[in-house]
Amino acid sequence: MASIEDAVRKGKLKVKSINDFTSENVEIEIKCPAGVDAEKMVDALYAFTNCEASITSRIVVIKDNRPVELTVSEVLRENTEQLVAVLKRELELREKKLLDELHYRTLERIFIEERIYKKIEQCKTNEAVTAAVYEGFKPFKQN
Repeated sequence: MASIEDAVRKGKLKVKSINDFTSENVEIEIKCPAGVDAEKMVDALYAFTNCEASITSRIVVIKDNRPVELTVSEVLRENTEQLVAVLKRELELREKKLLDELHYRTLERIFIEERIYKKIEQCKTNEAVTAAVYEGFKPFKQN
C-alpha cells in the first residue's frame, strides 16, 4: 500500500482512488481515472511498486560429502529420486514379508492336507519325527 501511494505521489501512476480492504488476505482496490487502460495500469503497478517481488535463493546442500549449490529444480529432482529409492526398498521388504507368509501358509496347507501330522504321531524319537516331516514334504520339493 505504501509503495503504491509513493508511486502516485511521484507521478509514476495515475490513480483516481485507492481503497484498502485487506483483512485475512491482501485486497487493495485501485480505481483508474478515465482514459487510463487497466492493462497498462497493472504493468505500471508491477514496474513501479512492490506488488511483484523477486526472491532469489541460494540452496546449499551436502552432496557426496561436499557442499553444493543447487537450483530448486535440482533439489526437487534429488528429493524425488531419494523418495523413489526409499519407497522401492519399502515395497521390496513388503514383498519379502508377503512371500514368507505365502510359503508358511503353503507349508501349513500341505502339512494338513497330506496328513503329515499323522505320521509324526507314530514316531518315537526326535530323529524319526524329522525324517517323517522331510519324507512327507519330499513330493513337493522343487529342485
